[in-house]
Amino acid sequence: MSTNNPGNPTNPTNPNKSNRFIGVVALLFTIFLVAIIPIVGIKYGSSNLIFTIAGIVLGILSTFLSFLQAFPGVRKALIDLRFPRIPARSALLTILIILLVGLNGIQASIIFRRAGPGPVTPTPTVPSTATHTVISTLTPSPTSTITAIPTSTFPSYIPGTGTLVMSDPLKDNSRGYDWDENNTSNPGTCLFSANGYQFKSSNYFQNCQEYGVNNLNNFVLEVTMSPQQGSAGGFILRNTGNNGVGYYIDVGPSGSYSFNRSPNNITLKQAMSPLIPQNQSSYLVAIEASGNQITLYVNQHKIDSVTDGTYSQGRIGFYVTGDCQTCSNTEVTFTNLNVWSI
Repeated sequence: MSTNNPGNPTNPTNPNKSNRFIGVVALLFTIFLVAIIPIVGIKYGSSNLIFTIAGIVLGILSTFLSFLQAFPGVRKALIDLRFPRIPARSALLTILIILLVGLNGIQASIIFRRAGPGPVTPTPTVPSTATHTVISTLTPSPTSTITAIPTSTFPSYIPGTGTLVMSDPLKDNSRGYDWDENNTSNPGTCLFSANGYQFKSSNYFQNCQEYGVNNLNNFVLEVTMSPQQGSAGGFILRNTGNNGVGYYIDVGPSGSYSFNRSPNNITLKQAMSPLIPQNQSSYLVAIEASGNQITLYVNQHKIDSVTDGTYSQGRIGFYVTGDCQTCSNTEVTFTNLNVWSI
């Protein structure tokens, strides 16, 4: 009775085929390690290119040698592995090309990682060189040149949102809004200076307005007002001509405010507010005109509102008046005007 000898050629199990299969698996594993070099370089690439390449190559070699150590049969399988149709030199050249491609991938990935997409420069909300326009519901005068402006941040203390339609530092008339410039000094003046749009009067009151945007309807106006002692700053809304038609709202450093309608100077509301700090050098004033409701804000606080539907649209302007009945020689300066359509 005969028994099968493992070394007998008639043994159905062929160790050469098994070793060859293990060798192919090991070779594929090595190629896989080389192929992931760029991925490793992107994710773990250090700031030093030489150390990064050396670390990855040594990692691949140590991993592969450990694999051979763990599976002794693989060494012989790799030695027995033959590629009859590929000359040895061509095979070596192929391996070198794969390694070079992998190393180039590391270099490119690290350079990209260092450079990144580049710094992003934030866009200023209203650049000083910007020109300005109004939305389609607003009609500029034929002589004004008003073009598109970037979006500015709508005041967070006022509910809702708006579209910026005017922005002016009020240092000159270069923005195309055609502000009044009155230098006759009788009874007063409104002139541009390095400090802003300056109003002075020796007889209590002086007003000026713009002629570049004729039909402001529903909007929010925000501006910085700097009054002198005894002087109140005023705001003209929905003015439709030179005869004083529109709403006149003033704020004084004594804490006073009033809502008025002209002509005939009808007082809609007049009061004192503890939310208006007394005798500050400047105040941030905002006025919201929405339908028949007009609301006053000072230093980001809601002061009061009135309801009146007499006028629905028109120009805006400023004025100076006395903060008391006996005040004269009044003076106030306005700067950094923004107007949003709502």
